[in-house]
Amino acid sequence: ALLAVAGALPGAFAGAEILKMMDEAVVRTIMLVGVPVMALVVAFKRDTPARPREMTRGIYALCFLIGMGCGFYDGFFGPGAGTLMIMLFTWAAGMDMVTASGTAKPVNLASNLAALTSFLISGDVLFRLAAPAIVCSIAGGWAGSKLAMRIGARLIRYVMLGVLVLLVARLAYEWLVAA
Repeated sequence: ALLAVAGALPGAFAGAEILKMMDEAVVRTIMLVGVPVMALVVAFKRDTPARPREMTRGIYALCFLIGMGCGFYDGFFGPGAGTLMIMLFTWAAGMDMVTASGTAKPVNLASNLAALTSFLISGDVLFRLAAPAIVCSIAGGWAGSKLAMRIGARLIRYVMLGVLVLLVARLAYEWLVAA
């Protein structure tokens, strides 16, 4: 997790900086294509092996790269970054689903803080919306982690898929309204 955090910090800041330069219509189009692809991968992926892989230097380096790439994604897009981290920690680094989910939490926090720093510097934060969202996010994260530890990987997969389906629906709705 610490190596992934080290990668997520510069990745997320860079993603946020690049996002501020892009046209909003282009960003929405990219998300409208990318998020359904992620949802399909989660829906149809094979279960992870019963035994996680041994952590080697190569896996540690991979975790740094996962943190940097997912950090960039989080700074640029935001929604679905935690899901993407869990998928990559599971498939690429060979972690079990619960460990991947737990590892993704500090990485996601770091990438959120790095992107927030970028948006604070440019004055692009609506504090009236951010404050209640923070409270709800903390409460949801606490409740979700308790459920994940009690129920396990099956719950995590269903929640990931549900979040992606809702995100696709919202993006499609916004795309249709804008058209």
